[in-house]
Amino acid sequence: CVSRPSCCQRHCGCTLGGMSNDREAVPMASMKATQRLSAQNLTRGTTLAEEVDLALSPWRRFRGLLGRSELAARSALLLYPCGAVHTCFMGYPIDVVFLAESGVVVATDSLVPWRFSAIYSDARGTLELPGGTLEGLPCAVGDQVAFLPKL
Repeated sequence: CVSRPSCCQRHCGCTLGGMSNDREAVPMASMKATQRLSAQNLTRGTTLAEEVDLALSPWRRFRGLLGRSELAARSALLLYPCGAVHTCFMGYPIDVVFLAESGVVVATDSLVPWRFSAIYSDARGTLELPGGTLEGLPCAVGDQVAFLPKL
């Protein structure tokens, strides 16, 4: 089931390898700043982040992680819309997942302080994760990521 979520959904009605399908994914374009969401890699059946902070306004995207301490384990910041990031003025590395509007991964990157990512014109959202996250939770181009409401 976990390796083939669409197959699992047909057989048992779940989307994440046996997990209940009582939560619908929230499209990035429909998100509200106050929502509590988790980030799930549906392709691999893994949780990328249990807590996703949202940067949906121009000011929040501009500020991003600047002035904040390192991201907590299993947390993330989603910038939307966004197709490129930097780590200037940050004192810690981050992993980045660039997402198409549909939630499909278009690129991933690991950035140390004072670096710029490439600009991905097909990316609409950027998920920033603690450095090293993608080593333990692989996420590849073509994977499907969904944002689910926290219960």
